[in-house]
Amino acid sequence: MLEFVAQNEPACVPQLRRHVRDFLHTLRVDPSTTYDILLATDEAAANAVAHGRSDHGGIVRLRCSTEGGCVVVAIADEGAGFDPASVEMHQLPSWRSQGGRGLYLVRELMDEVQIDASPRGTVIQMKRHVELPRSGAVPIPDV
Repeated sequence: MLEFVAQNEPACVPQLRRHVRDFLHTLRVDPSTTYDILLATDEAAANAVAHGRSDHGGIVRLRCSTEGGCVVVAIADEGAGFDPASVEMHQLPSWRSQGGRGLYLVRELMDEVQIDASPRGTVIQMKRHVELPRSGAVPIPDV
């Protein structure tokens, strides 16, 4: 498991991405799946920075783990929270709308998305099924 805490400011987004990338690299997750998980992480982290700041700025928490055959990435902020039911995540918003694309992308890229929001902050937990190499397995070279 990986846990990381950063000040809630725009500079934390690439830090979170780097930690998730390193975590996925350690697990030897394939590049295509890694790309999807990193893009979902970017969107969730950007939302935490844009909407999850408290009066004193606050922090963003990252937790990465594995659960069964899934990678789990959770990002938490200390903002005022929001009603997840008020955001349409099942269809791409109109190009004229002022937001909503980030959560749509997260939902499309990940297998499961859970959002817990309260006046003390928001946690978005994202799961993606991955093919983890068996320990001790040696790849067979292509002929």
